Amino acid sequence: MNTGKKRALTPALIALTLGLSCMLIPTLALAEGGEGGGGVDWAQLTMGLLGGLALFLFGMDEMSNTLKVVAGDRIKKVLRTLSSNRIIGVLTGAGTTAVVQSSSVTTVIVVGFVSAGLMTLPQALGVILGANIGTTITAQIVAFHVTKYALGLVAIGFTMKFVFKKPMVRQWGTLVLGLGLIFFGMAVMGEAMKPLRAYQPFLDLMGQMEHPLLAVLLATGFTALIQSSSATTGIIIALASQGLLSLEAGIALALGANIGTCITAILAAIGKPREAIRAAVAHSIFNVLGVVIVVPLIPSFAEFLMTMAGGGAEAHAAAAVPRHIANAHTIFNVGMTVVFLPFLGPYARLLHWIVPEKKSEVAAVGEDVLDPALTRLPAAALTAARRQIRIMTAEVATTLADMDAVLFSGETRRVEMAVARERMIAGMHVKLARYLSSMTTGELSEDTASEVLRVMNVANGLKNMTHIAVANMVRATTGSGAVAFQQEAINLDRLNRYQKSVHRACETALDAFLSDDAALAYETIRGRVTMNTLESDLRESSTELLRRSSDPLNVEAYATEMEIIANLDQIYHHAYQIAQSVVGRQHGDESDDDHEGDGQVDDELDLAESQAA
Repeated sequence: MNTGKKRALTPALIALTLGLSCMLIPTLALAEGGEGGGGVDWAQLTMGLLGGLALFLFGMDEMSNTLKVVAGDRIKKVLRTLSSNRIIGVLTGAGTTAVVQSSSVTTVIVVGFVSAGLMTLPQALGVILGANIGTTITAQIVAFHVTKYALGLVAIGFTMKFVFKKPMVRQWGTLVLGLGLIFFGMAVMGEAMKPLRAYQPFLDLMGQMEHPLLAVLLATGFTALIQSSSATTGIIIALASQGLLSLEAGIALALGANIGTCITAILAAIGKPREAIRAAVAHSIFNVLGVVIVVPLIPSFAEFLMTMAGGGAEAHAAAAVPRHIANAHTIFNVGMTVVFLPFLGPYARLLHWIVPEKKSEVAAVGEDVLDPALTRLPAAALTAARRQIRIMTAEVATTLADMDAVLFSGETRRVEMAVARERMIAGMHVKLARYLSSMTTGELSEDTASEVLRVMNVANGLKNMTHIAVANMVRATTGSGAVAFQQEAINLDRLNRYQKSVHRACETALDAFLSDDAALAYETIRGRVTMNTLESDLRESSTELLRRSSDPLNVEAYATEMEIIANLDQIYHHAYQIAQSVVGRQHGDESDDDHEGDGQVDDELDLAESQAA
């Protein structure tokens, strides 16, 4: 699904140009001194660096967005089955980060899940640990000497994307194209930096990276600026591949990238509930503490990496440094996960002490459920949207109960509360509509796009049910309608039975949607014939009462009753449509062909209704 809207430049990409320019200023200043700079074309070098990094980031963005589309529904199923098991949490975090290609994005999503109540803090801690592992995959990929295949992948991906018409082939084509652009961007950056191998001032500058603290601070600041630890790691490996960076300096820079990636999560947690803030703080403490532990051990760590690679001349060669840096990145994050994993319980309690509850803090209904950060991963955003539907459903159920009390128990004081609740549900409906619209600014898989429409249709039904129920209450308690509703001409007993049947059908349909239970949905669908019969009998008996009456007020009573019956029929119609959407979704998931699945659903609905008749 593509709405045709163009994605705006992200602040990260805008900051990227400024950040790289700032990084080049010291080198350019040294070049002005004229020492050894005669062989360096600074314009070409700058364009090569900026252009290569732009290709790298663009390719990563394309690959990431496509993976979200291709694997989004699978991620949603994983998140849905996520339990308090810390191992599952780690695997979930690693897998999600492998898809979105950024631990920052995963952590922002986790913060959104926690603030929406979709995930507990202990669950979030496991996912955050896994996110640090998942982000090492990019480093491992770019560390291989795969740049010579870059243009081949670009050609294959372009052909799949622009020649074939099948959506799935085009999506995989975009993924291959993005991967090729990543490799090509790395090749362009590496080629651009070749002249620096003979430029002594730059070599001296890189020599300063041997001081771990300076290297950590530089990488932290740069990663915080561009909001991508993968991009920072890519630059580090590109420098190392040209022999411009030692292993110790590369390890220190990679550690700094781990800290810089925490800034995005901290910013995302501002203004969120305390649990979300704790999740962001947890991510920062994980990474900062890990770096503090490892920085003094960098020389020994470097020796270990070379020993692990065999310890021979090849392991100590400059060509092996990129692979050693990627391995260091992976070993560090896996090692810190192993260290922290057994202590997640005590760590969660520590976080409650570090970030205590506010005494005056009261969570508002639906306030933070629809976190904008979750739209980065449509499957996660849909999970939050369904939670909003659950909240709206509870409010609608209360409104239907109020309608019962007002119509048949005379509790008119509930009308005012129901009117206020209708306004609240209307506001939640608008908020949800805007939220779902923000998800459709890019490509979505067919299943995800269908689910977006399905959730929106249910939200529409909930809003309309509330409006109709309130209209019934107002009709029965104000003006001539209030007088008429008390007349004996109204079949209160029959109307009460019909109203209760409608209420039960609504509850069943909504329960079916929230639990994806087709069997429950069929209960509402099969009841349509019975509901039609109840309505028809009620109308006939009310008409007969009017014929036998000579009281003019009974005409008004009849009009009021017919209006209420019509409104109840509309409420049931919305419940019926919600039940249909559940049955359609179940068959849509099981069918490879959407049109064939739709036909099967229609046939089974007709069969269910004929059986009910």
